[in-house]
Amino acid sequence: MANYDKRPLAFEAKGNGSYFYRWNITEVQRDDITSYNCEEVTIWLPLSKEIVKKTVIAFLWGGDHEKKLINEFNSVQLGIIYGDEADAIIANYKAFLTERIAIKKMVDNDWNDANL
Repeated sequence: MANYDKRPLAFEAKGNGSYFYRWNITEVQRDDITSYNCEEVTIWLPLSKEIVKKTVIAFLWGGDHEKKLINEFNSVQLGIIYGDEADAIIANYKAFLTERIAIKKMVDNDWNDANL
């Protein structure tokens, strides 16, 4: 989590061939001081929506998380895992996919708002 004195932009060129991408920008009030918390990643050129999406997803879950969920889901589909454990695996995978779709939409919206 990053913190700024002024509201940061979603996309900001760093001047060294990279950009910050920030999301979940929230205002924080402490005493009479306003600051802003956010999540952020660094994206190196070339900048594209797809690269931003992949970078955010990797930041949030790492490289192997999705593979693990897919393997567990396939184990359920093949009948290797069943019952309550299978229900939990399916719910976890659906939650991941739902969150991943939301992230992609968020990046699309921020990209369009930034006129990139």
